Amino acid sequence: QNGMQLLDRLMKDVVAEADSFDLDGFMPTLGERIYVSSTFSRQFLVGWIAALDSVPDIDMLQHLPKFFDGLFHMLADENKEIRSQTFTVLSEFQREIRNTEQVDYETIVQVLVHHSASQDKFTRLTAINWLHGLMVHGGEQLLPYCAQVLNAVLSSLSHTEEQIKEAAGRADATLRQLLQDSHDAQIDTHTLLLALSTHLASQYVPTLLASLQWVHMLLGKSSTRMMDMAQQLWPA
Repeated sequence: QNGMQLLDRLMKDVVAEADSFDLDGFMPTLGERIYVSSTFSRQFLVGWIAALDSVPDIDMLQHLPKFFDGLFHMLADENKEIRSQTFTVLSEFQREIRNTEQVDYETIVQVLVHHSASQDKFTRLTAINWLHGLMVHGGEQLLPYCAQVLNAVLSSLSHTEEQIKEAAGRADATLRQLLQDSHDAQIDTHTLLLALSTHLASQYVPTLLASLQWVHMLLGKSSTRMMDMAQQLWPA
């Protein structure tokens, strides 16, 4: 194992110093291996992702959707070091996203929505914080995914973990303000109300109250449109 670690470091040094690196050829291999469960293999992969991302001429962000889901699976690893290394790599990508306009929101949001329902608290908290960060950065670019994000956020407002509830509360407030400030044409009201209707029957008070706040906001924004679709919320 020590020999492999030495070879790994040497290979990373070679890539860092090379004039060019076939990233397109490397990514399929990374995509195939990203779901491994071995602690050593995961540490190896996270190390390579971090090393490649640190090379100025390599744009790993454009390939993020290929391994983003796999990184979130690693957040639930039993090994604390793996979780820490993965979180650090994800935090770096989050910083890079804040400094660019070229983001594949669709794939990233789908991954985050899925992991915002994770039974692992650390994974769930990280996913919700990511969603909130994307709302702040992407603004109206997140509106096409509003129903998915709303469903994820409302589900976590009544979580037993205080940090998760607080993160969900911030995300909920930001998303509601984002929608309130948007033009009606940008909103798929039908899909939004279908997502909202499930939570209006919630037995958990924080989720139910937030859902009612959404109804109040939507009525104030477009009462006619809301009443036309009221059957979705209050079936006969």
